[in-house]
Amino acid sequence: MPRHAETERKPHARHRQAWLMPMMTALLTVAASLLATVLWTLPNWTLFRTHVTHFPELWQLESNRRLIMLLTIKVLSPLLIAPIIVICCWLIRSIGSLVSESAAGESGEPILTRQIRQPSQGGQREISVMSSPAFPARQSSPEKAAASPVRSILIPQQTESAALTQPVSFPLEAAPKPRVGLPLPTSSAPALDLPQLSQDLLPPSESHESISARPEQLTDRTAPPLSPPDASAGGNNLPISAASSSGFSAVHVPTGEPPVLDQGREGPCGEYVRIRLLKEVQLELVAPDGRCVQVPLVPNAKRIQLLAYLAWLRGEEVSREKLLEDVFGHGLSDEEATPKRLGEAFDSHRKFLRKDVREAIAHLNAAAGQELIPPNLDVFSTRQGLWRLAPTCRVIDLEAVSTLHQIIEAARRDGRLTNAVPDDIKEACDALLQAYPGDFLQQLIDYPANFDPWPSSWVRKPFTLFRDKYLQALWYSAEYEVHQAQHLADACQAGASGADPATAMLQREHYGRAAQLYQTYALHSVNHRFDTKLSFAFGRPGREHGERVIMSERALRHAVRLYGALGATYLVDQLYLAYSRQMRRLSSEQWHPSQETLQTLEQAKSNTSASRLLA
Repeated sequence: MPRHAETERKPHARHRQAWLMPMMTALLTVAASLLATVLWTLPNWTLFRTHVTHFPELWQLESNRRLIMLLTIKVLSPLLIAPIIVICCWLIRSIGSLVSESAAGESGEPILTRQIRQPSQGGQREISVMSSPAFPARQSSPEKAAASPVRSILIPQQTESAALTQPVSFPLEAAPKPRVGLPLPTSSAPALDLPQLSQDLLPPSESHESISARPEQLTDRTAPPLSPPDASAGGNNLPISAASSSGFSAVHVPTGEPPVLDQGREGPCGEYVRIRLLKEVQLELVAPDGRCVQVPLVPNAKRIQLLAYLAWLRGEEVSREKLLEDVFGHGLSDEEATPKRLGEAFDSHRKFLRKDVREAIAHLNAAAGQELIPPNLDVFSTRQGLWRLAPTCRVIDLEAVSTLHQIIEAARRDGRLTNAVPDDIKEACDALLQAYPGDFLQQLIDYPANFDPWPSSWVRKPFTLFRDKYLQALWYSAEYEVHQAQHLADACQAGASGADPATAMLQREHYGRAAQLYQTYALHSVNHRFDTKLSFAFGRPGREHGERVIMSERALRHAVRLYGALGATYLVDQLYLAYSRQMRRLSSEQWHPSQETLQTLEQAKSNTSASRLLA
């Protein structure tokens, strides 16, 4: 193939490069912008939209300025990345042009062919011109000049002039410079590592947890000052049951622990930690082979609240800002609850919990002689500033109560509990009562000073929620016993004139169990002011008492009526005296029984015969 035919294809290649490179630049820009939108803009958009109107006030705090700038950069990252990519592509194209021109000049390859047609006496003459972008100024020796290509015009012998058959040389400076297109991107071109952009904007001292959590500190009020150091706070040998009546104290711990991988996302997905929050807070490690070890928890109110706060949500995510405000900033003034102090308190107690857990893991692995549980296991998990309990943890008592309560609620919604309580629902109620050893954080709530001011404490919500489930199971269990006793009475009336002694004894047992369940309901539902449904309407015209007051007095009347039907007058007196003392204490001596309760009480005391049963 002639050489000039081969060179004729290169203008077409440059033409393809002329439109291919802009298209590749546009595609790369769109792809990078979409990736930045998914990775940074969308996850941080809710936080940005919530706080953007408060940026002028938040900017006044020096600790918020860097976080505001970081959040703004993440949200606007697509608009920032697009021009950066366009500029980089332009630079690559320009550098590639210079490199191509220099390489062509050094190699001496002809890269352009031109055809010139000139009129003559014998017709037109076709002249092929080959040029190169080499510069003659660089040729410093005759040898290089001789080796340099020249543009030759070959004229056919159509005239008699022999001089026209000689090659005609033109100065190379007169040759037009060819346009060289930008070469396509290759694997040697620098790649943009988009996922690393947000981390590169932060100082290297930031940990993985603080990087994702710090945007949540966009507030001017979040956490309590730390109490003076407590020498016993960092220990690991004091169980929670050893709490003294003096309460608990906060502990100051220096920060600076290196970042730890989030075991909830990157570690094993098995169950390693079991947590109990009803009555006594317990943390237990369970190995795959069944080995168990109890993690000794220091009786520190804030530290246990931190664990319980995320544990009772059971996998639901909560923002770091709300976590700090509810647990560490509760009851503190704006001057005391600064973001710095709240963050220090949170990091301090979280590290102590992590230290206790990992020491227990080391003890279990050492006893087994192998690694049964990952030594860097963490009970907390964080993502995009949201915190939750790690998937390797289970809150077994709350899960059991909630699962059984769902069975009871499904039956109630289906109308199965209107006339009687089925046997399967009674079994679910009994299982729930057995799985409920006490109220939420009951031992910790015995010291109300740990939650001052207690009316606004976060503990009241889960405290009331799980009491609802427990009291509902109590009520349906009592209803079941009453229905069973009435069923025996109806069967006796339909089959014979009187009941045999065995049936009468069984009937009394059902009534006795029902009375005991109603008594437990009446006394337990009004035993603590932490319950949000326990309220009195004294001095509030047009308002009624809370649900706990109304239902407890109703349960009291049922229990009194059953004890009276059984002839247990002494139990009637004991129950009413205990209930009245409890109600007067909670109501500051303002509670008085309703007229219906007094009538039921008098009627029960008049039933002295043990053989008379409730019809």
